[in-house]
Amino acid sequence: MPDSEKFPLWMRLADYVSLVPVVVVSLQWEKDKTFDWTDHSKALFDFLPYDAPPWMSTNYSANDIVHPNEFRDLIEPDAEEVPPDDIFAQCKIQTRMVASYVFDMDAEGWVAPCNDKATNPLFVNLGTLKARIAATGGIHQYIVDTLDPVYVVYSSACDKKSSLLPIGKNIHTTNLVEVRYRSANRKPITAHEIWHVLTDDKHSSDSNNLMRAKPAKKATKLTQAQCVTAHASAQSFNARYNDFNLHTDRVRRPPVMLTPGTFFPVAPNDKQGFKLSRSCCRIKSTGELQYIPQLDCTHKGKGTILKKDETGCSVCCLGDVDVKKEIFTECLAENVVADSACDIICCASTGAGFTMTRYRCEVLNGSYEVGCDKPKPY
Repeated sequence: MPDSEKFPLWMRLADYVSLVPVVVVSLQWEKDKTFDWTDHSKALFDFLPYDAPPWMSTNYSANDIVHPNEFRDLIEPDAEEVPPDDIFAQCKIQTRMVASYVFDMDAEGWVAPCNDKATNPLFVNLGTLKARIAATGGIHQYIVDTLDPVYVVYSSACDKKSSLLPIGKNIHTTNLVEVRYRSANRKPITAHEIWHVLTDDKHSSDSNNLMRAKPAKKATKLTQAQCVTAHASAQSFNARYNDFNLHTDRVRRPPVMLTPGTFFPVAPNDKQGFKLSRSCCRIKSTGELQYIPQLDCTHKGKGTILKKDETGCSVCCLGDVDVKKEIFTECLAENVVADSACDIICCASTGAGFTMTRYRCEVLNGSYEVGCDKPKPY
């Protein structure tokens, strides 16, 4: 078959599945200069077959990928440990590895804190990491600013620092996951820490639950309540993934179509359900206003939802013939005019008074009146 007639190999997730974008970072250091977890991560998150290294997700070779009509037995994905997607599938959530970076900590001037406190990182501060990725420019800036993915960092920099250090860590209220890659159970550890990002859950007393204090190979159980919380959070990641794909000319996913109660019940107090409607949000840490999904605003106390007409949420926007109130993100900066231009007033332009915007009245060279005897639209 000529190349022009070949079709790309792809598959589509069901519309009710929320997709969580993941960025993988491999951190090299003085005693581990060749470490690169990129290929392993492709297998871990996306099950992509490859020829080497020996922990490949299947036993396909490079030649098999070039000539896909060859037949090979597939290695069972959970032959050693259960990967995140296999665990998250019960909650209609999947991950997608969007990008991978390899940084030399010595060259970057980074010193691993190796701190066991919940508020301090093992390897690198999230702000430092994001600034380094954004500095690469181009699509990498969009990864940081628009996508805001889960960052999964692997390294061995803290292996011999202290026996008290955790083998995996999520700095709570952030999207940063850190895993000491030489540890056993690294797949469930990765899934466990990502689940902290999605739910901020405390540890479970159920020894079979993914969120038990010490992740184990076969501890993959998740409750319905856990699924509800995580899926709502995952939808926010899915929405940002769509925005990222729109800005970078990539294929967009449809909105998640899962309705409350379809696959697992909604918690009684979950009044928002799986709503993805956008709202004006004041970010608590910066005071900045953003027009984002409600769940993205309220997740982990990130921001406060404001009313559409509150100061700053809407602007007076100039159209072709008149002005009107618009959400601030829907109006080009050069079309924003003074709020007073949108005031509805009584304007006498041809002897009779009519209600119209102050801007329209000025365009018609009208005069303002205190009131209209018979107000009506112009």
